[in-house]
Amino acid sequence: MKQPLSSNLGAWWWSAALVLVFAVCACTAAGHASPPVSPTPQVAAALSIVQHAPEFSVGPVGEGRACAPPVRAFAVLLAQPNAAEQFGAVLPGATPAGQLYALCGLFLTDRAAYSASAPRVLASPEYVVYRGGCIGVNERLAAMVQKPEASERPDIASGELPSRLLAYIESQP
Repeated sequence: MKQPLSSNLGAWWWSAALVLVFAVCACTAAGHASPPVSPTPQVAAALSIVQHAPEFSVGPVGEGRACAPPVRAFAVLLAQPNAAEQFGAVLPGATPAGQLYALCGLFLTDRAAYSASAPRVLASPEYVVYRGGCIGVNERLAAMVQKPEASERPDIASGELPSRLLAYIESQP
């Protein structure tokens, strides 16, 4: 049985009205997208310090047992609400030490991003200075990310280096 034209017309108007409402909402939402936020001067400085770090450490360094500037900068980035994004931004173009700080940050904030980024660093033939106290040792970058099976050294993949770094940061005033 055929329905009267007036009931078909009413259904068509409702459909058209719903499409129009959805289109207006979509256009309005797209027009109000937030612009990217520029980092504060403190965060911008921390990004630069971590990216250009000359050495990697997870504790006090030197005779004075001071907190190294890259470790302080790492703490600034870790405290950001978008910390994973910040560490991800540091990784490309970072020094070998900067890459290790970025991977530690990703390990602590976004395990999936860490897992996606680690293979590139593992393939690197570069070396990094790993400083513990007054002693700096040249280590293969890959070995700092994932230690060879026979090694007793801490690495990032096991979580030992990121957790030591975090514990040291939390112990600082």
